[in-house]
Parts: sequence; C-alpha cells; structure tokens
Amino acid sequence: MANEIKLWHLQNINLFKKLKKPVLERINKNSKMTAIPGKQVIYFNDDPSRTIYFLKKGKVKLVRIAEDGQEMIMDIVNAGEPFGENALFDEERRGDIAVSMDDCLLCAIDKDRFEEIARNSPGLNIGLVKFVGFRLRKFRHRLEMLTFKDARQRVMELIKELSEQYGRRVGNELLIRNFLTHEEMGELTGLKRQTVSTILNELKKEGVVDFNRKHIILPDPEKFFKLSK
Repeated sequence: MANEIKLWHLQNINLFKKLKKPVLERINKNSKMTAIPGKQVIYFNDDPSRTIYFLKKGKVKLVRIAEDGQEMIMDIVNAGEPFGENALFDEERRGDIAVSMDDCLLCAIDKDRFEEIARNSPGLNIGLVKFVGFRLRKFRHRLEMLTFKDARQRVMELIKELSEQYGRRVGNELLIRNFLTHEEMGELTGLKRQTVSTILNELKKEGVVDFNRKHIILPDPEKFFKLSK
C-alpha cells in the first residue's frame, strides 16, 4: 500500500507526468519518500551533493549566502518541482541551502541511480534539461532584477515571472495561482513586507493588479506587461 501511495505521488511530479509506467516504477523503486516539518534545513551550503529531490507537498526556499554573509533567496520551490538537480552536473558540494517553509513531503533519489534511469529515458532527459535551463534563466533574471530595478519594478517583474509559470487566461483576465505571502514576495525581491504590500495596493488602485487569497489577477495583461518593461 505504501509503495502504491509513493508511486501515485511520483506521478504528480511535473517532470514525471508524461513518463511511461516502467520508468516511473524504476524511479519509485530507487527513491525514498520523506515527510519534513516546516522551517527545517534539508541540506546546507557545502554539503555533499549526492541527492536529487522532488517536492510533492509544501514549499522549499533555496538560499545563497553572499560574501558579506547576506542571505539571498534564489527561488521558492513548489509542489511538483525538483530541486538539488545541480548534483547531476558535477556539483560535488551544494552551492545553496534548501529550507522547508512549511510541512513538506518529498521524494529523494541518489544522483547516480537517477542518471542511470535518465540515460534510458529520452523523455526524462529532455524534460530535465529544459527544467534546468528554465531555472538558470530565472536565477539570472532575479540577480539582474535585484541589481538594476527599483522596488516597484521588482514587484512587477516578480508578478510577470509568476504569470509565465503559473498564470492562466480566464476571459480577458490572467489569473496567477497565489501561493506566496507578501513576506515571501519581499524575500524574493529584496524588499520588506510592508513595501511589497504598499506597492501591490498602489497597483490595485491603478487597476493594474488585483488580488485575493487564491489569485493574483491581471485585469488587462497587455497593459501590465507594457508597464513592467
């Protein structure tokens, strides 16, 4: 029964959804499902880089430490996404810190076992390469945003990024699944929570953005994207 539950969880990982059952069963056989409480370090910077993780439930933040000791959140991993994938690209030691933001359920697999499975599954290989490329572009974009953009531009750039990954059209509007608190948006943009709230309220008054507990809403997406340039 536990094995069937783990297989069901694996089938709901974005990277695995189009895989054939024999490939999924190999991943299932070689992975371990673990429940992690909130606010717990999953791995530290400079830990051995031997494991790939796939998040089924919860949120995980990936943090890098600058030379001056300042923390920088590079990404927030959501359910259905992998992390720690740099272990596949000759990373001997972790270059970031992974911390659970709330109660998480994740599957872990040794990188050598995963590489062996991926070599015999072109679909998995292609999906992984696309995902890694996407995350690298996101990291580069976030560094540029923190370096060159003012507070308002940072919030709008983050919303734009979220719209590309999680947005869906409903009539003329664009709905973005809202899984970030204002504090978490602040951590991703290098701003205080109060600053993020102020900017969002200003954008709402201008009719550019609306939001509720479930969604960030772009009433006129074209207008928003034009203003966010």
